[in-house]
Amino acid sequence: MKQLLLLISFLIPLKLYPGQNVLYNKINDLIEELRLDEAERLISNLTLPEDEGAYLKGKIAFYRGRYEESYNHFSLSKKQDYIIRCAINAYHITSKYKRHETNNFIIFYPDEKEEVYLEYLTEGLEYALKTLSPIFGYQPKEKIRIEILNKQSDLEKLTTLPLEAIEKTNTIAVTKFNKIMISSPKTQIDGYDYIGTATHELIHLMISTITHERTPVWIHEALARYFDRYTPDRIPTLRPDVLGLLRRRVEKNSLITFEQIHPSMALLPSQEDTTVAFAEVFLVSEYLHKKIGLEFVKRMLNLIKEQKDMDYIFQNFGFSSFKGFEDEFLKYLKKKIENSYSAEQLYYAPTSNKKNKKEYLGDVYTMKYMKLGDLLFLENLFEAAYIEYEKASKSGLINPHIENRKAFALINAKRYNDAANILEKIKDLYPDYYSTFVNLSRAYLPLKNYSKALEALERAVRLNPFDKEIYLMFLKIFVEQNNEYEADKTRKKIEILSKKD
Repeated sequence: MKQLLLLISFLIPLKLYPGQNVLYNKINDLIEELRLDEAERLISNLTLPEDEGAYLKGKIAFYRGRYEESYNHFSLSKKQDYIIRCAINAYHITSKYKRHETNNFIIFYPDEKEEVYLEYLTEGLEYALKTLSPIFGYQPKEKIRIEILNKQSDLEKLTTLPLEAIEKTNTIAVTKFNKIMISSPKTQIDGYDYIGTATHELIHLMISTITHERTPVWIHEALARYFDRYTPDRIPTLRPDVLGLLRRRVEKNSLITFEQIHPSMALLPSQEDTTVAFAEVFLVSEYLHKKIGLEFVKRMLNLIKEQKDMDYIFQNFGFSSFKGFEDEFLKYLKKKIENSYSAEQLYYAPTSNKKNKKEYLGDVYTMKYMKLGDLLFLENLFEAAYIEYEKASKSGLINPHIENRKAFALINAKRYNDAANILEKIKDLYPDYYSTFVNLSRAYLPLKNYSKALEALERAVRLNPFDKEIYLMFLKIFVEQNNEYEADKTRKKIEILSKKD
């Protein structure tokens, strides 16, 4: 009876408009708003022309992740659009994928090698869903589909993004068509924070579902970027180098506007522009969190769902208008960066097909000390190398590249405690800097401080799960602790990683 009343509620307004196109457009809109249950109920009780019916059924099946069914429906349709292209590509790319299920997620992945990190990914996602659902007011009706892509370029085949934009901004994940797509960590030089990235995309999925795809892109990104590494006991922060980059762009009057973020972060001109935009919208959420509290999230999403305009929404938050909010936020942003060190961003970037790294190490004086330190290190003069690296680290901004050089020199000089002390100071300033956690493990292992070594290894494996050295250190600890269960699991991972592609 309830389903019949729901169907009637849809049919009554439709009868006000003549023509079959009204029905078609209504169902199509429901699908794109992720109101899939409603669309499926409606189409199952209607008779549409074969071509239109096949298209809509194919589209629903695609959004549901039933790719073979979608492929079969689309083969009966005469239409040609990006949905059909993406659906057919998804069918071909994932047809031989393996599958792993948890309570709330279905992970599809290309090969056995990805299995070395599935437990970390699924644990992180389940934790994120449990933590963030109450904040966002979201409850999944079905298991969330995640596809791990073997190649970053597959994002072009599975979305509307051009390959040039994906490469220019180094886009590694996208949420679209009621699913999450993430590139394998092996597609990046030193891996990447695949759990934080998957959580970021999960937030996008939650927002899209709650608001029926009505949320402006900049608000999408503001919430996703702020909460993708959120825990109840840790307020998210921006890295010092990102604040420094933001300050440099303020000085040059070259911030990214909210309008420029539309329709996608991936379409911004450069990776630096993307980083600046992410920093700006992160601070939007930080500002609203401090001013209003966590309840700002639910309130904002509900108002967007109700299709309220930006002036109404921000007046609801105590601002005179949306423009009033922008003015107050800009003051907050400028205050935030007052004491930051204006510098280049410190991210790694590939400089050739061999995936060489580019590191920002500082000005010419800093580089002089770094080069001298490197030469001394190559001569096994580790203490002397450390002294030169220490000079370089006085340049201003705390630089993880330099701090890790200092620590690695001390590790080789067998000054393990001193190395660990250096790295402990930067591990949370730069939580996605892989070398810090590997070097921390190298420092703690000879000291037999296994709890600290394991903590560092757990952080490292969540960034680059394909580095065999991590698992060899894990194995050494588990053997020392007579933990055969974990030792056997680790041996299997080493065996997988040792196989040739």
